[in-house]
Amino acid sequence: MNAQCLTTITALLAEGQVVLSDKFSATRFWDEIHKYQATQFNYLGAVIPILAKQPEKPNELDNPVRIAFGAGCPQSVMDYFEKRFGLKCMEGFGMTEIGIPVHTTLYDRRPGSCGKPLPIYEIRLFDDDDNEVPWESPERSSSGRKSLLP
Repeated sequence: MNAQCLTTITALLAEGQVVLSDKFSATRFWDEIHKYQATQFNYLGAVIPILAKQPEKPNELDNPVRIAFGAGCPQSVMDYFEKRFGLKCMEGFGMTEIGIPVHTTLYDRRPGSCGKPLPIYEIRLFDDDDNEVPWESPERSSSGRKSLLP
């Protein structure tokens, strides 16, 4: 689903190009980026930390990537990765059933945040007793169960 929403569909809508590898390889990742002159890539979970653990090379800032889209990267790793490779990571939250209703933008990124609701979605927050938490409530910043309704 992630590759469908963030890679394939967005490239089709933008009349762009897509490269899909058979499998992820940390040792071949940047070679493929250079080979295809990719300006964006999509990641999940451990991909950024795995790439960040690869041995440093002198030409790392010399890559065509400007944006990485994904989710689940620890903020400290993201900060290091962005500086090391000269790109911006944009995170979001989604599920197979609903797409990606929450996402950051290049101009509105806060450390540790997966972004704000996109205008086409209605987002509601519920507490552990299934009571809706009002927007102005202090509980919105504490933990609670989230319900995402398209």
